[in-house]
Order: sequence, then structure tokens, then C-alpha cells
Amino acid sequence: MKVFIVPKLVPVKSLAPNLPSPPVRFIVWALLVALLLLGRPAYAARPWPDTRFQIVPFADQLPGSLTETQRWFAATYFVGTQKMLRSQIRQLRAYNPNFLCLHYQLAVGCGPAEFISGDAWVSDWSFVNAQTNWFLLNPTSARGHQTQWNWDVMDLRYTNGQPVTGFPAY
Repeated sequence: MKVFIVPKLVPVKSLAPNLPSPPVRFIVWALLVALLLLGRPAYAARPWPDTRFQIVPFADQLPGSLTETQRWFAATYFVGTQKMLRSQIRQLRAYNPNFLCLHYQLAVGCGPAEFISGDAWVSDWSFVNAQTNWFLLNPTSARGHQTQWNWDVMDLRYTNGQPVTGFPAY
């Protein structure tokens, strides 16, 4: 027996008390719903699964050397993972074409740690490290440094709508 929990609908009036009339409220809510449903980013190749009525586990990081059985299990019991090579994700997608892979780099820090680009672990540290004006400096003019993960804090400030350094564009 399946049990579904249906969310309680909140009356429109309580969420939008200052709108002048019911027709205007309806139009505003219809536009908001349309934006939410249609406003998905164009670059999202695979949609995130609907989690309203199900739990969908996401694996923090899978090992790179999975057996065939482990790949099948991961692809059929998890919706995705992070930080895997393109070839490894393709092997998982043989079992589940919608399997997600999340790739990211810290936007506020940069250091010698490698990250994935396609099918390789790479580092851009030699280039970024040479851009001395890209780093946020402390009051003694030294780079802000995060010791646990060995990365320096980047200067992401903007003035008059323009970045102070070249790092945001990079």
C-alpha cells in the first residue's frame, strides 16, 4: 500500500493581502506559477528529480573503480553523484540515462587541488597563482589563506557594477 502526503494548499488571500482584486491576484499567481514551471535554466541537460512524493538519494562521491554490479546499483538506486570523470558517468548512464553528475569549483577560493575537466583531473593553479591582483588581501597585505584545504581567498568585489579584479570573469 502506497501512502502519499498531499501538501495543504495555502489560500491565495493570506499570501497576497495587498493585491486589489481577485482577478489581479489570479493573474499574478498564474504568472508566478508559469515562471516557476518554465523558468528552468537552458543549460540544465538533465532535470533534478521531483522529490515531492519520494526520497531520492544522492551519493556524495562514488569511487572511480566500480564493478559492473556496483555501477548498476549506483545508477538504479541513486539519482546522481559528484566529481566523476565523464567516462565513469557514461558507464552509469548506460543503466540510467538521467543519472546526474554535479561538478563545481569553489568560487571564493583557489589553490593547487585538482578538479575534473571532462575526463581528466587538472589544475589551473599555476596560471591563477601568477595573477597576484586576483586575491583578497588581509590588513597586512598578505593573501587570505584557508589552511585546512590549502586555498587562497579570491577577490570577488565589484565597484559600480564592474569587478575589481579579473577573477570573476575568469
